[in-house]
Amino acid sequence: MDWQVKGSRLVRKGNSFFLHVTFKKVFEEKKPEGVLGIDIKEGSIDLAVIKPDKVKFIKI
Repeated sequence: MDWQVKGSRLVRKGNSFFLHVTFKKVFEEKKPEGVLGIDIKEGSIDLAVIKPDKVKFIKI
């Protein structure tokens, strides 16, 4: 699976130049192995990682 260049553009802003390049890569779709839950609160961030054989809770 190789990357393909789909386009490019040279942009000038003042005395600076920027090269914008667009790439394309085809990949095969995979079935998810689990679920990730994120709960963002004012005082903390909580994560739940759920897989068929394992459940893990993380508090940040």
